[in-house]
Amino acid sequence: MSRKRLSVEQIIGKLRQADVELGQGKTVEEACRVLAITVQTYWRWRQEYGGMQPAMARQFLADDESVDREEFTELGVGPTQIFPSKPI
Repeated sequence: MSRKRLSVEQIIGKLRQADVELGQGKTVEEACRVLAITVQTYWRWRQEYGGMQPAMARQFLADDESVDREEFTELGVGPTQIFPSKPI
């Protein structure tokens, strides 16, 4: 079975659906079955994206990417210098 990579907005949507299912009295396992995710994935997403709104998540990701670029620029090195290819 192939893995799905969901966007942050999709993950937050699934977490909101899970909250609705849990509010209706279902267990976490039942809610995960409805959402077609594993319980482990549910808890990992809950920990990472817990109370975020989609707009907050987009801002969080944009800030994270800009910080990485700034760190490379400040160091004066490129990604290939930090992660050199292995010699054969």
